[in-house]
Amino acid sequence: MIRANRKRWFEAIMRQITHRQLRSHFHTIYWKGEDPYPSPAIYIANHSSWWDGLLYFHLRHTVIDRVVYILMHEEGLKKFWYFQWIGAYSVKKTSRRDIVEALSYSKQLLKEGKSIWIFPQGDEYHQEKRPLKLETGVGHLASQLPKVPIIPLTFYYSYGHHQKGEVAIQGGSPVYFHDLEGETRKQKTEALERLLEQQLNQVRQDVIHEQVEDYIKI
Repeated sequence: MIRANRKRWFEAIMRQITHRQLRSHFHTIYWKGEDPYPSPAIYIANHSSWWDGLLYFHLRHTVIDRVVYILMHEEGLKKFWYFQWIGAYSVKKTSRRDIVEALSYSKQLLKEGKSIWIFPQGDEYHQEKRPLKLETGVGHLASQLPKVPIIPLTFYYSYGHHQKGEVAIQGGSPVYFHDLEGETRKQKTEALERLLEQQLNQVRQDVIHEQVEDYIKI
């Protein structure tokens, strides 16, 4: 696996680049969530767009914990190798040894008081695809760290009254893995799937019905 190697000077440069890119492609970025979120935490999010990664970085510098590390596919991090300078680390899904090492590294970061961000679907899927299916890693990690909350985040992209697109992002309430419905880790992971899907459906309805009064623009 490739470990993160954060560099503050590069984060400052990347912040400016990301800001320009997002403003040039999106008319509005809407956010609704709690303030502040506890730290450390495991942030999980649905994954439907290339933009998700840049929005992760934007959220880190606006509304959530700045000390968040993000787990990426190894091929993606090799292509965008400089992402390790903003807190990205990798996993090679075809290697069991690499998966174990990435989970161990994630656990280490959390024990050090740092938050992590995971796209638990494993790959990009269309935002309308249902049901949401989560891979086993997040459940494995959360079950071993019962005092670390999971924070569900949902992204929904749309085009409406403007030439540029919009994205609505909702941060849900922190949830602890042991409080999820079910007895086994598999059942609790399925409960987490339902929770994330329900939240995504709610954001979708907010966008469709233009009910964004409770959101802020970031």
